[in-house]
Order: sequence, then C-alpha cells, then structure tokens
Amino acid sequence: MTKVQCLAIVQELLWRHSSVGRANGSYPFGQGSESLCRYEDLLGKPGRFSFFLGKRTLPSYTLNMRLFYALLFDPMTKDNLYKVQDRLETTLSKGSRTRKENLHLTLCFLGEREPSLVDTLSSLLELLPTDSFNLCFTHLGRFSKQEGDVLWAGVSHSPELHQLHHQLLTLLKNERIPVDEVGFQAHVTLYRRARCSDLVPIHPFTTEQCAIALMHSHQVKGVLTYTPLFTKVLH
Repeated sequence: MTKVQCLAIVQELLWRHSSVGRANGSYPFGQGSESLCRYEDLLGKPGRFSFFLGKRTLPSYTLNMRLFYALLFDPMTKDNLYKVQDRLETTLSKGSRTRKENLHLTLCFLGEREPSLVDTLSSLLELLPTDSFNLCFTHLGRFSKQEGDVLWAGVSHSPELHQLHHQLLTLLKNERIPVDEVGFQAHVTLYRRARCSDLVPIHPFTTEQCAIALMHSHQVKGVLTYTPLFTKVLH
C-alpha cells in the first residue's frame, strides 16, 4: 500500500467520523462523546479501514502521523475530571486547560509513525483482553517544566492497568515496533504550562467504563485534537 493510499484511508475515516458518524448517533459512552462512535457501523467491520479514493482533496498531513494508545473514559468520569479542573483553575496564575473531549490516560506513546503502520497497530488491540476494570482517581500531581508545570490526576495502584500496559508493550515488541519504555506513571493531564502554589485535594471517584484506543494527535483549525482510529470497549 502506498503512502498516498494510506493518507486517503485516513482522510476517509476522518470524513466519515465528522459527518456520517455524527448523523449515526451511536455513541457507546453517551451523546457528546463523538470520538467513540461505532466505527464498525461506519466502515463495515470493526476497526478496518475501507479503501476509498474519491474526488475530495487529500488533507495536508505530513507523511507521518503522531500516534499513541490511550484509555478513554465514560461521560461521568470526564465530568468528574472536568470538575477537578474547575477547582484547580481557581488556584492557577496561568495554565492551558486540557479540553474535556481530549481527557485520556496514555497507555503507550508511539510518536511519529508512517500511516502504513496504522492497520498493524490497530490489530494489536484486538489481541488484548476485553475484561473491564475500574480505576479510582485519588490525587493530583505535577511534572515540573521550565515553561510551566503539567498538572495531572492520578489513580490508585491498579494491577489490571499495569498488566494491560505490559501486554501492549509485549505485542509491540513482537511486531518489532520500537517504543520508549520509560517508567509507566498512570495519569490524566489536566493542565499544561501551569503555575500554582499548592495542589488541591480531590474527593476520590471511580470510572464506570473504559475503552482502549489507538489515537491520532493532530491539529484541526489550529486546535489540538485526538482522533481515535480504532477503539475497543472493555466489557
């Protein structure tokens, strides 16, 4: 498959996501969570990209795509995270807030990859277990940066989450796809480039349902957007 064909596939996915997906109205995690629409309805079968070269102009993507695997949350969990952001905001002298639709927990950052890898990376998710598990958000933390800190919500230790992360790395190794194996610290980024003196305590809350996704990080009209290319809901 050529790079032009791969780009056409991505174009078709995003086009269907923006029009047919919204019209379809089938959102497993509730209305407003458009990124989790049922791609099997849009593309014929789960997670597979239908090939379509129409008359629409190819999008202005670079040859590589910025990709990562993520854990996505149900609307109630996102609402709770959003409320934590509201509480934090009153303590900040500056900071860039993560948009509600972008809230996620990164399982593995892949970085810039060729579009030809998308199908392989998507198929790996089919090999992961589908057993659901709950996460409990219990505290806030920060990564210190010169331009401003990254503020995040952390979860209590979850053997299931760490096992999932380990299984994902193993599958990537088996496919000879190199990744940076830095220590895994489960967190959800709430603010970037932030300045605050003290982190507020939070009331613990638990996720209701999660999905694993292969995500594409890109700009849409100058706005950072995370688009799921393949999702697998945990039951």
